[in-house]
Amino acid sequence: MKLYYEGKDITENVSVNACFHDMYAEGQSDLLIVRFNDISGLWDKWGSKIGDTMAVEMEAARTGKMYVHSIIPENGKLTIRALSVPCSYIQTRSKAWEQVRLMQLGQEIAARHGLNFKSFGVEDRIYPYLKQDEKNDFEFLHERCTQEGCAFLIFDGTLIVYSKAYIESQEPSQTLILSSDARYEFDASEPGRTGVIWNTFTPALAAGSVADLRVEEAPSWNSPIFIQHIRHDYVKRRSKIFFRVMEGW
Repeated sequence: MKLYYEGKDITENVSVNACFHDMYAEGQSDLLIVRFNDISGLWDKWGSKIGDTMAVEMEAARTGKMYVHSIIPENGKLTIRALSVPCSYIQTRSKAWEQVRLMQLGQEIAARHGLNFKSFGVEDRIYPYLKQDEKNDFEFLHERCTQEGCAFLIFDGTLIVYSKAYIESQEPSQTLILSSDARYEFDASEPGRTGVIWNTFTPALAAGSVADLRVEEAPSWNSPIFIQHIRHDYVKRRSKIFFRVMEGW
C-alpha cells in the first residue's frame, strides 16, 4: 500500500492501523478513513490541516485525490477522514440562469470548486430558465442529473457526469466468480435485483463500473451487474461490493 499526503509519499514514515475507502457511483461522495498509530504525536508536528489532500494506492485500486475534512487524535492514534469532494462543497448559494445547458452547469460547478470536468454519453439539454435556491452546488446538480436520467461522481479531482444508459451499455470490465464458499446476499424482493458480496481484495472493480457476475450455487443470478458502491479495506485486503443487476436481465 502506498500513502500520499499533499503529493508526498509518506508510506515509510507512518504506521497505518486501519484504512478503508468507500466509493459511490452516485448520490454520495467517496469516503476515505485512515487510522494511524501516533504515540509520538508526529502528525501534530507535521501541521496537517483541513483541506489538505491525500491518496492511497494498492495494486490497481486507488482512491484518487481526497480532501481532508477531519483530523481526530485519540489515545495514541490519529484518524483522518477525507472525502472526494473539496471542503467548499457545503456552501449554499442562490443563482438563476437563462438559456443554460446541463454541461455548462457541470463545468461551472466544477470550476467553482477547483475540479476538472468530464462527461460520458450525456444529452446536453438546454434550459430556458433555471434557478438554484439556497442549495449547495452538488445537491443542485444531483437534482438536475436525476431528472435527466444521468448521475455524477467525483474522482481524483474531477467531476464526472455520466448517462446511466451509456455506462450500462459498456462491456463488463471483469468477471466476478463466486464459488460455493463465497459470502453474499441477494435481494429480489423489490423491482430490480440487488446484492452484496463480501470478497477478497478486488482492486480492478470501482463504483460506476460494470462486471459479469457468475454464481456457482445460484446461476439464475448470472448476469452483468452495475457496481453501485464498493468498500476496499486496504489493511485487511477485503472488498465489499454493492450491486444491482442490469436492466433486461
